[in-house]
Amino acid sequence: MEQLIKFIEDNKLTFASGSGGDSNILALCGYATFIGASADECIKVANNKDCNYEIERIHEYAVEHNYAAFWNTDSAKAQYKF
Repeated sequence: MEQLIKFIEDNKLTFASGSGGDSNILALCGYATFIGASADECIKVANNKDCNYEIERIHEYAVEHNYAAFWNTDSAKAQYKF
């Protein structure tokens, strides 16, 4: 979970309903699949119970669609600190 916490802090991600929330959840869940972290770990570090369902849904989708592969690209390295 330390890697997830560092990722959130380094990229200044917030998890609230509304603008930007879904893209931050997508980034968190995609990165989590890359490092092998679970949806439950994402829920714990996001620390916003209003986002739990969305985190579970997006994490499952990210696993099924191999979002982990994105994190090996130059684009990921340019967009995020990890």
